[in-house]
Amino acid sequence: HQDVWSRWTGGDGAPLWTLEKVGFDITNFRGCEAAICQETYGQGHSTAEQRNKEKKSLPKMIWPTNYFKLGAATMFTLFWAGERFAPNFTVDSGDGDYSKKVNIQTYLQQHYINAIAELLKHLNGLENIVGVGTMNEPSAGYINVDNLSKGFGQSGAASSGAGSKELKYGLAPTPFQGMCLGEGYAQLVRDYSNGIMQHVFGKPDHWVSVDPMGKKAWKTESNGCIWKQAGVWQTNTKTNQPELLRPDYFAHVDF
Repeated sequence: HQDVWSRWTGGDGAPLWTLEKVGFDITNFRGCEAAICQETYGQGHSTAEQRNKEKKSLPKMIWPTNYFKLGAATMFTLFWAGERFAPNFTVDSGDGDYSKKVNIQTYLQQHYINAIAELLKHLNGLENIVGVGTMNEPSAGYINVDNLSKGFGQSGAASSGAGSKELKYGLAPTPFQGMCLGEGYAQLVRDYSNGIMQHVFGKPDHWVSVDPMGKKAWKTESNGCIWKQAGVWQTNTKTNQPELLRPDYFAHVDF
């Protein structure tokens, strides 16, 4: 079973090493708003958390918003389409041959398939097993997002299932803002309640200044943001601020 990729991105499923393999530093996820988790709730920048820092339990049904945070969105994008959107991101194959490199998509999918195959070995022959669901509520990540600066609206070949329509509850950074926060850049982010402002007026309750204070969602020894490496955005050399180069980088995709 999985929800929003992993426990470390606010749900359950994939182990921690999958995130570490792509270069994430999950210890900074909360400061960068890359995920909202039970263990770190209360340490974030949202209005609700700042008003009640002692409250440690997640608000009801806020966990699915992790589909629209940097952590889970990046992992699902790499899982389904790493070869297309991060073609130069290769890792060791994981089969013991450290000289052999494969794209991160191949790496993640092969390990997932191997895990399912191992499960089936243990279920083989049980008469009460009718079938096995291979993945609960998969998300498309950034795939088919029309404009990275305007939210998770889909384009072209429509996606379905979890993560296909943006759920706004708490802080809702745009995909580009999520990438910037992950690299330590402060952003002014929309903050939604699950009430009249959103569902009637379609507006956030607040705008919140989110400053990671120099922390990054990427490990120091990594090359930083995968999407910056892929040419989606850059740091402007004159202003030293993030600059979106390809807002439609993930748009109009049909496999």
